[in-house]
Amino acid sequence: PAITGGGAPDQFALFYLDRGELENDQPFHLPEIYFPAWMTSIFRQGRADTGSVLSLVFNPKGGHRHQDNLSLYYFANGNGVLGDQGYVGDMPINRWIRSTKSHNLVVVDDSDQIFYGDEERVPALNLLATSPKVSFIEAESKAYPQCSEYRRLAVFIKGPHDQTLTVDFFRVRGGNRHDYRLYSELASSDGTGELRFEGIEFPQEPPLPEVGSSLEEADIYGLRDLRTVQPSDANWRAIWEENGKAFRFWNLSEADEVTASNAPGQRSREEIGRRVRYLDVTRKGTDLNSLFVGVHEPTAPDGGFILENAKRLEVPDEAGPDAAVVRIETNWGAYTLFNEFENEALVDGFKFKGKLGIHCEPMEGAEWILASSAETFLSKDGNLGFEGHEPSARVNIESSDSTQIETSETIPDGLIECPDGFQNYFLANDGSFNTGYPIDSISGKTVTFDRFEVPELEKGQLPNLIFAERDGK
Repeated sequence: PAITGGGAPDQFALFYLDRGELENDQPFHLPEIYFPAWMTSIFRQGRADTGSVLSLVFNPKGGHRHQDNLSLYYFANGNGVLGDQGYVGDMPINRWIRSTKSHNLVVVDDSDQIFYGDEERVPALNLLATSPKVSFIEAESKAYPQCSEYRRLAVFIKGPHDQTLTVDFFRVRGGNRHDYRLYSELASSDGTGELRFEGIEFPQEPPLPEVGSSLEEADIYGLRDLRTVQPSDANWRAIWEENGKAFRFWNLSEADEVTASNAPGQRSREEIGRRVRYLDVTRKGTDLNSLFVGVHEPTAPDGGFILENAKRLEVPDEAGPDAAVVRIETNWGAYTLFNEFENEALVDGFKFKGKLGIHCEPMEGAEWILASSAETFLSKDGNLGFEGHEPSARVNIESSDSTQIETSETIPDGLIECPDGFQNYFLANDGSFNTGYPIDSISGKTVTFDRFEVPELEKGQLPNLIFAERDGK
């Protein structure tokens, strides 16, 4: 049976499951979920055996946690294409496993994030929604005392046949060195793969070190065998490849340096001395303000790449200093993503103002848009989209219980305009941190929540979530 994985049922099955669930041998279709107290999101696409999972972690301090706020984990087609080394008991290598420097995020000034002590990290959820077409999350964290901004937006795009890819916007303000860091479980020392590049030249890689059970500092902590180049262009690709499977990263950011290296990759007591290949996209300066943009692309279940092109589009100055637009072309259609438009501007045939807008032109089916926390998202011909909407509603809460709240004012109509299967989140402070809760329904002044109990809340924010489509084929 699928639910027991071939093993025997346990006490949970005895008390909570019926016989039909225990006899079901079909693969699971698990839900997408965000844990409000744990502050971790899990996006999914496809079946459990061939599908994808994308997780963004930004939890507060706690036991058995890492210094890893805003780290991405990406699992696709049976592989950790963006890895996480987990927790390997009480071993000397745990210092590397817990360190910020071992994770898929931005390392500032070659230092670890704050965790315990006089200053504690303060994570916050800014935006979250899930749907059958695309799911997205933006979170930030006070993770470095020298940074006034440390914020990541991940957009998880879902195609046919369990295909996925992720568009990544990571903003950091403060500090003198920013290393946008990635590593994959593919092309590790326990396989026969490689890390290769397109559009950028690197010196030849030395063989991965065979460190065995050595406890020397260089063998259990930090990057090794660094190969550093100065890129002449912002557009290049890195490919981790192993036994017919691959993961491709599309870099869309200017950088001062790009570095390939290797580091410890042990995930269990059995993987003694395992090494994985790392990539750093680095900016250096004084009081830096960086925007790292990239696309994470696993191969499809059949082993082929799905992305034909990815690029950033030029954005008019009037859109605002943080505005960015990315256009990607897949084997099932093209997407244009608009992000952080402070003012209305026209790009790629659309007027946009707001936090996030996504336009899709599929090869089959209706053209569509999806926007969140946006005031305007309208095609140039005026036939697809909207303008003049409230991007969000900020509300005071008069009363609440574990499943719903009553607001002091009626929630405006039109904030959520989506078909079934789209899930928006209510943003609120739970008494300690800014987090979010899945909305079940809205009626007048009443908001009812799904799945999780809601603590007593005083105020909150409801970003709009608007989907529209037209069949122009």
